[in-house]
Amino acid sequence: YIKKEVGQNEGTELTTGLQIAKVFCLADNERLYPLLGLYHLSIAKMLKEYLDKGERRVMGFIKPLCHQIVMPASWFALSNLNTPEQFKHACQSVKA
Repeated sequence: YIKKEVGQNEGTELTTGLQIAKVFCLADNERLYPLLGLYHLSIAKMLKEYLDKGERRVMGFIKPLCHQIVMPASWFALSNLNTPEQFKHACQSVKA
């Protein structure tokens, strides 16, 4: 079980309690990595409803469900590859 922080329930009532985590994502000091995550199949219906409403923001969907797992610092170079230079750096760090 993951302790849920105090939050708002439909914008009117404060609640506390325990919630079973449905999403586990690796995170570094700056961001979550939704592609480096585990997703419980029970969220499929919620995801379909979210998408059917026209929503497309991944972080908007997973953040309330997500338990962050701190990524080892040695993995940082392998986690975000958007340019040929980042890919080259990642390949070099694997060889090391």
